[in-house]
Amino acid sequence: MAGAHIGALLVTEGGKIVGIYTERDYLYKGENEGRNAKDTQIKEVMVSNMITVTKDTSVEQCMALMKQYNIRHLPVVEHDQLVGLVSMRDVMFAALENKESEIRGLENYIMGSGFQS
Repeated sequence: MAGAHIGALLVTEGGKIVGIYTERDYLYKGENEGRNAKDTQIKEVMVSNMITVTKDTSVEQCMALMKQYNIRHLPVVEHDQLVGLVSMRDVMFAALENKESEIRGLENYIMGSGFQS
């Protein structure tokens, strides 16, 4: 995972998501418990009770869920099918872009060119 710069893997069975395994799971449930990666099955260390979102979930809602549940990844699901994965980094960049757009709009308004972002 580290070599590929991947922070989370979704575990599927029969086309449906059954769990998520993150770098933090590796640290807390693997290394800290003295598990050997070669002898440990993913089902022993994955999180199966995931918090998921839909394509209609806002950036602010994603942020709130990540904060509330102390998680860094949210699977995006539509009709029980995986359509994406939102990371904390994705949310951070989207929130930053939203704020920058707001600032540009306010600057335009103040400068008299109307509210355009």
